[in-house]
Amino acid sequence: MNSSLGAFSAQLGQEQADLATEAALEQQVITESQNGTDNNQVCSDADTVASDGDTVDSDGDSVSSDADTTESDVTGVRNDIGNLQGAATALQNAQAALPSYDDGAPTQSTVNQTIASAQQAISSAIGTANTAIAQANGYENQGYQDAQGAANAGNCAAPAQPYTQPTIA
Repeated sequence: MNSSLGAFSAQLGQEQADLATEAALEQQVITESQNGTDNNQVCSDADTVASDGDTVDSDGDSVSSDADTTESDVTGVRNDIGNLQGAATALQNAQAALPSYDDGAPTQSTVNQTIASAQQAISSAIGTANTAIAQANGYENQGYQDAQGAANAGNCAAPAQPYTQPTIA
């Protein structure tokens, strides 16, 4: 799970950089509209801001894709927990059938500690992924507001609403 979590910071950094570019362009469009620039040019530039907002949305999709990888990893660990529980039960049953057999297998306490540790790692991974998703969604919403601000400056067509990313469980 750790490797899938590492991708979030790079994706969020790219999304933040793209958002900053979009915000700067929004300010240029607002300035153009206030300086009497032809409205067709203002709206064309506002469309560029909206396109940059789409790039921010695309960056959010990348964060969501990383979260999907994390969610898949979590499913794998959950399956491993189930397999460990099943194997520990089978071993206990086999040892009960042959009480004199002792191969140094882990105790139930060790199995329980391992499962608790895995469940804690799962909770942490989900929390990290959902925090990244929330941050990406915030960037996407800000990108939409920037595009809306540019469109409003020239009384241009409104940009498309962003698609925010779902959290994982």
